[in-house]
Amino acid sequence: MRYKNGTTKPTIRAATKGFLPDKARNNFYKHGWNAPTDKWLRREMKAMVEEILADRKVQQRGIYNISAMRHRLTEHVNGQKSHAQLFWQLINYEHWYQNAGT
Repeated sequence: MRYKNGTTKPTIRAATKGFLPDKARNNFYKHGWNAPTDKWLRREMKAMVEEILADRKVQQRGIYNISAMRHRLTEHVNGQKSHAQLFWQLINYEHWYQNAGT
């Protein structure tokens, strides 16, 4: 979100004056950090997705088209198309469902 003269977060910048060095407080080139989920889902977390898709309880709930999800996982792992957001949501939803769902 940009404000007056293209600066961001003017309230935070004003509130931190005197507490943070000006160099850090006025750094307009910093940016957020993105987790490498795309890569993780091709390697370390691939087994987690496969385990979810193979779970009989997940299949019985009928929320997902398992064959379509497996096809997308193959596309993702082979680098044909990124489905990282889809699988990240799958992992998080299933984690939530197993811990807090009905």
